[in-house]
Amino acid sequence: MKHKRNKLIVLSLLMAAWHADAALVTANGNNHTLATAQSLNGAFTTEANAEITDATTIPHASVQGSGQNAWDYYSFTLNSAANVLFDIDHGMPALDSYLKLFNSDGVLLSYNDDGHITDVGSIHGYDSYLNYAFSQAGRYVVGVGRCCSSALSTGQGYTLNVSSVAAVPEPETYALLVTGLVGLGIGKRRWQRRLNLQTL
Repeated sequence: MKHKRNKLIVLSLLMAAWHADAALVTANGNNHTLATAQSLNGAFTTEANAEITDATTIPHASVQGSGQNAWDYYSFTLNSAANVLFDIDHGMPALDSYLKLFNSDGVLLSYNDDGHITDVGSIHGYDSYLNYAFSQAGRYVVGVGRCCSSALSTGQGYTLNVSSVAAVPEPETYALLVTGLVGLGIGKRRWQRRLNLQTL
């Protein structure tokens, strides 16, 4: 019985590691250049979200931002090639959004103005929607601005959803994961020792 309780504690630690900093992230207000892009690593989750397709099976991160007369930039790291979806929600009618996607060298890979898609979080096709197939692992940056390739106006709000990403966890997430694995190892060793004593 004690062994089962120990296992549950360790599993809880592992779940906490995976969901560290999950849910809705708030823009930090200091992410107005490619170099100072706010990292989304560690913010990906499979929590239910009506505004994200297959939210409970595809890792996703959501950021709530508000314009400060500048572009907002967010970075993320891919462990392998992947298809990634960038979806602006709650932009219109105040914000006709614009997305730009860059590699780690600052090279523009793709962009989108009008997604022409209305979903749960969008009331107008002017909300940007970009699906990009990354051919290799690495660090990438997505920028949020307004049409047409301009800085966000002060107070223009939006939600950026990034999904289908094999994201690298933050260092503190690794620490929690290692703690959980160590706990599992200790629990297993104690359980085997107890089993050996019972068979003598």
